Amino acid sequence: MSGVDFIERRRRGRLIGSLVVACLGFLLFAAAGVNALLIDTGVRREASEHPGASETVLTIFLLLVAVCCAMWAIHCEHRLRGLPSGRLAAAAGAVHASAPMSWRTPRRRRYGPTSTIVFGVIFAVIGIVMIPLTFSTHAAADKSSYTQSNGISVNAMVTNVDNEQSCGRSSCTYYAYVNVLLSQPVDGRASATVNIPQNVSYSSGQTIGVLVDPKDPGYAELPGSPYSTNSSTVGMGIGAAIFLIIGAFGVFRGVRMRLRKHVWHSLRPAASA
Repeated sequence: MSGVDFIERRRRGRLIGSLVVACLGFLLFAAAGVNALLIDTGVRREASEHPGASETVLTIFLLLVAVCCAMWAIHCEHRLRGLPSGRLAAAAGAVHASAPMSWRTPRRRRYGPTSTIVFGVIFAVIGIVMIPLTFSTHAAADKSSYTQSNGISVNAMVTNVDNEQSCGRSSCTYYAYVNVLLSQPVDGRASATVNIPQNVSYSSGQTIGVLVDPKDPGYAELPGSPYSTNSSTVGMGIGAAIFLIIGAFGVFRGVRMRLRKHVWHSLRPAASA
């Protein structure tokens, strides 16, 4: 085996190893990001200290790292196929720019139109998924705010206490659902579930003061203790906007690159003649 063949095989081995690591990183961070997104908006409930904003930032960070790993994987795959990338792409671009116009051919980009469109679609899908979750968290916060502002204050007797907790990567969130019998019916309903953003030590038969949502008498909260807030809604909305903008730009650029490629191939025979 010649020295050149040995160096080439070693280079390809490193690229294959980097490609495997990049793919595994993408799968790992994408799974962690999606899981964090579901926990932050679906399973987990916000506690009184409002940890939702930090969890949203971490979710966006994990998804961005997953996209970076995917970009790295495509970079390695292009290098394996012999396409210029990174410094090689910059050098090829300089040579392409210095050549006479009649000699030029479309330079090979670091990322082709297909890769660009795929990345754009990935970003756009993430942004689209975040939109209904943003509205969901905002609706829950509005419901809680309305109950705190316009709720009907009544005394209630505790019948059952369900303390729960949900632990994430950095902290645990505690919340409770307390079934109560109202001292006076609200809109014909004599019972309700009190949503509390922390664990409680109530006992059956104990009397507590609650605020009942007049629009939904089955929903109640403790006075001055909102169950949900808008702490994560803003971050979720900003993240959705960023992902949608980047995704739309990626799809637009990929389609434009593909159209340019088709136009160049259609004009090339005429130019050669």
